[in-house]
Amino acid sequence: MAKKINLPELNEKAYNLCLTNPKKAFDLAQKAIVEAGVNNDEEQFAYAKATLAYSQQALGLLAESYNNAMSSLKFYLKTDNTEKIAFLYNTLGWIFYYLRNNEKRLEVNLLSLKLREAIKDKDFNSYAISLNNTGETYLRLNKPNEALKLLDKLSPHIEKLGLRLKTNILLNISEANLLLKKLTKAEKAIKQALLLAKKIDEKKDIIISLIISARINKEQGRMEICKNALIEALSIKTTEDTLDEEEQIFELLHQIYASDKNWEKAYYYHEKHSKTRN
Repeated sequence: MAKKINLPELNEKAYNLCLTNPKKAFDLAQKAIVEAGVNNDEEQFAYAKATLAYSQQALGLLAESYNNAMSSLKFYLKTDNTEKIAFLYNTLGWIFYYLRNNEKRLEVNLLSLKLREAIKDKDFNSYAISLNNTGETYLRLNKPNEALKLLDKLSPHIEKLGLRLKTNILLNISEANLLLKKLTKAEKAIKQALLLAKKIDEKKDIIISLIISARINKEQGRMEICKNALIEALSIKTTEDTLDEEEQIFELLHQIYASDKNWEKAYYYHEKHSKTRN
């Protein structure tokens, strides 16, 4: 006789995996949805849909993710489960991130942040994630002052956070200070971010660190250092989507070579930039 599935345990296992292994979480959540449907268990069904939604956005299934997130949110908004409601708003934030709708992303990020702030003593890590995500969204809306107000709240606690989250926070702190022309602070943060990114071998974070470092050096007139950082970034191979980063690199290299009146290379990178945008 087949072993009876413990649905709450299955859902919890899937939920705990969705940040680190979305494909595995996706598979387990699908199994939980079937089991919850058979048992007519509305709460466990909503739980599984929440996990499935987060996994789907991470896997690029944005329409399916949105539908499952909204379905799950409809159930949880009738409850007092702050953790799940905040989690679902955060999931919607990632969907809007991939859709490049930063206004809608900010709206749901702020909702998630408000809820997570209320339970930060219980789950500080999720609160830190929401502060960072909301700060990043402000940066994409070219509002560095608003971003820094949130990111500065993490400064006293940054050493107790995971290395990947710490890296991302430092990247955003550097970006905000760069936009505000506070180049010394920007440079200090990006050096820390690059060291951490290399330590944990997060290729995309290394590329982003090098781009920000190049932009800081460009502002300071150190064109050769800027150019070397960009060339290094281009040499890094990763399976992650880095089209936005490549576009930035090609545009910066075009600007540098044009300022040097090296028209051959300037045209080469202009062409690369144009093809990336198209």
